[in-house]
Amino acid sequence: MDPIEKLLAELKSEYNRTSPPKEENEDTDECQKLQSKTIRGTSKFANSPITKQSPISPDFNQSDPMDRLLSDVKADFEQKDLERDLQIQRELEQQRLEQEKFQAKQQELLQKRAQDWLSKLDTLSYEGLWFEKFAQGYSSKLAAAIEYLQANRENT
Repeated sequence: MDPIEKLLAELKSEYNRTSPPKEENEDTDECQKLQSKTIRGTSKFANSPITKQSPISPDFNQSDPMDRLLSDVKADFEQKDLERDLQIQRELEQQRLEQEKFQAKQQELLQKRAQDWLSKLDTLSYEGLWFEKFAQGYSSKLAAAIEYLQANRENT
């Protein structure tokens, strides 16, 4: 006798104990309905890749098909949660990469602007003389120009 038949027999005997006697046809119909529901519920998860991989806890009753079915459903939900979490992580990583690309492009544009500004700067003008003194604290005139332009952009 397979586990489903055992379960059906247990349910039928329990049902017969708790309810008043019915006609034979009604019992047979109820049993058939219950059997078809159980078979449909079991077949939904029989081919699932999760059911083949699901871990079984030590206190798990292997002879109870409902416990197995519930375990399979739980494993299915856990797998879906894991997939959703991985998708969120991928999306966050993608956003981070896009942000880094954006910042690198902004830095490149600022560097180009600073080079243009330096090429147009009259070194003998008041601004040029001031900038010469300002640039002494930086590793290069380009780095000083970038800092200067950033500060001007933030103040305007």
